[in-house]
Amino acid sequence: METSSDFLSSVTENLAVVTFDAKTNITYASDLFAQTMGYSKEELLKMQHRDLCFSSFVNSASYTEFWKRLLAGQTFQDQVLRKGKGNKKVYLEANYFPLRDEAHNLTGVCKVCFDKTKSTSTLIKSIGEIGQITNTVHEIAYNTNILAVNTALQAVRSSVNSNGFSVVAKEMRKLSKDVDQSSKDIRETVQNILHQLNVIDQDAY
Repeated sequence: METSSDFLSSVTENLAVVTFDAKTNITYASDLFAQTMGYSKEELLKMQHRDLCFSSFVNSASYTEFWKRLLAGQTFQDQVLRKGKGNKKVYLEANYFPLRDEAHNLTGVCKVCFDKTKSTSTLIKSIGEIGQITNTVHEIAYNTNILAVNTALQAVRSSVNSNGFSVVAKEMRKLSKDVDQSSKDIRETVQNILHQLNVIDQDAY
């Protein structure tokens, strides 16, 4: 059964779609894709795929391999970093697949994508806030440990209620240790997430 023109029209009107020929020239861009990248459709039709990527990716071996695979007919799906108008970072959930003619010869590549910039930026902001909270927790643990040491010294100096001082100091040291370990665990988690985001920034297709 042939795909109706109404269906194709609905897809291009409601999704961010862009197509490239075998030389990576942009041959079609939907309104939503143009809006996402910050360009007009007329501007996009004068551009190539490389114009929407940062130079660190374009000048890498990964870029050559990326297009080699696409032009060999392979599909690709992942979160990618792209360069919008004014060098704006645009994060996309991108799906690439080959375009073929009636003889099944590859004529180009189509990309359907979803803008993830807002959610990714919110994630980065939240991580920064978590990092600040972690530093505060670490400070609390440090100060608690200092207080525990002072309490222990006080216990040594005083013969009255020395056992009570010792118990308090012991419990405060334990609390400080637990809080500090939690702080370290959170920092490690945050660093791992930041590393993954950095990988997207530097190596994303």
